[in-house]
Amino acid sequence: MNLPRVNFKLFAALCVSGGALIAWWSGMPFLGGVAIVAVALFVNGIVAEVEDNAPGGFLNPRSKFRGDARKRLAP
Repeated sequence: MNLPRVNFKLFAALCVSGGALIAWWSGMPFLGGVAIVAVALFVNGIVAEVEDNAPGGFLNPRSKFRGDARKRLAP
């Protein structure tokens, strides 16, 4: 899996600004808000990578589902 380079300054700016908004809105500690935003960005990146590389995903559009997987996933 090719991991993209992470722009640390952008990541830090998003975490700090998002953490500040969460702290201001909810009254929780600032570092708690920063931690929530950092974990959310990390998990979102993992989920997006898995979905994009899945068969039929953005980076793998021509792949076919194996067996009856499409029947299980689609209503």
